[in-house]
Amino acid sequence: MTLSFDALVKMQLFERCASPAAFEYLANKVFESDLGHAAFLGPIEEEAAQGLPYREPDQSWGGASFYEQWIGLAPRLADIDLRPFIYLSRDKAPTLAHYDELSPAARELLEVALKTDKVSDVLIRSFKDIGEQEADRVLTRLVSRARTENWAPGAIVRCFNLVEAYPGVAPILISALGQAPAVHRSMQFAPLLAGKAWSVELIRDWMADKATPEPVRKYFQVKGKV
Repeated sequence: MTLSFDALVKMQLFERCASPAAFEYLANKVFESDLGHAAFLGPIEEEAAQGLPYREPDQSWGGASFYEQWIGLAPRLADIDLRPFIYLSRDKAPTLAHYDELSPAARELLEVALKTDKVSDVLIRSFKDIGEQEADRVLTRLVSRARTENWAPGAIVRCFNLVEAYPGVAPILISALGQAPAVHRSMQFAPLLAGKAWSVELIRDWMADKATPEPVRKYFQVKGKV
């Protein structure tokens, strides 16, 4: 595996100069992504290139000029898999280990979720008991499994158990559905997207995409959700 030297230097600078909270925010975003991308950097990097004022993505990224200066450095990192760079950070290893691990209760629920292809009120209630942070981690694993299963409808449907329990984790699923090939946009889960505030932009994109299966496009037209 070859790592970009310039990206490595930029990441090492961030490790040394950013606050622990800012680094943890970055690491969490990276490990939420199937591709290891810190997508939140994209708009900020573009604005920096245009000379626009810096907007902190999180409170931990404010209060110091370092973050604004760091964002403006080359190369841009939003579309780079940053996982290898973060794994190289020995000082931050405990943070990453904590982020990635699941509690026994969460592991048990993950196994249960992997055996279903439906949305279950019982499962939703159970996920509410583990908290949003662990729900986030479980959903990341379910999305990875859905990708492995070639976006089978049932593999996607099961992910909605987490989103129904914690709408705050919906961006993980939305990002995955946005990356999946259009042929996998199925009527088996289209009704689960309808009427949700967090799915409006995705539905608009699908409606504008002629590759979206016609039954799905017609469904959303009838529902008037766009």
